[in-house]
Amino acid sequence: MSDGAAVKENLSLQVSRMVKARRERVFDAWTKPELMHLWFAPGTMRVAHASADLRLGGAYRVEIQGDAEVTHIATGVYQEIVPNELLRFTWGWQGGPDMQSVVTVEFKDADRGTEVILTHERLPDAESRDKHRHGWIGCLENLAALFDRVG
Repeated sequence: MSDGAAVKENLSLQVSRMVKARRERVFDAWTKPELMHLWFAPGTMRVAHASADLRLGGAYRVEIQGDAEVTHIATGVYQEIVPNELLRFTWGWQGGPDMQSVVTVEFKDADRGTEVILTHERLPDAESRDKHRHGWIGCLENLAALFDRVG
């Protein structure tokens, strides 16, 4: 018998992308604001501001501007840091639901570069999962393009 409370789903997604750069450089792109600023938004959106306090419990913040200058702000805290190998952090949207999801990014040596494997867990529903999948694919495409430009 149900108590009438809404059941929250616990969905996840995983995407990966090859990047033509060493792991150290790709890890830096995820953790240094001056580099995050260059790619950490999907498609034609842009990063208006990025900050990162790279330590356990440290916070990050990414302000993403889209069409009509609408700003989306992603925030969270670092839960696990293995330099050049793994990042795990909470993920949430300022002004959105209080639910925090969790993102894990793995950096693996690959032929001619680094494979970036991103897993996003604890998503509340299929719509959120699908929107985040689209966003992460766009972000990873921009990350790869960054290193295609700078070598």
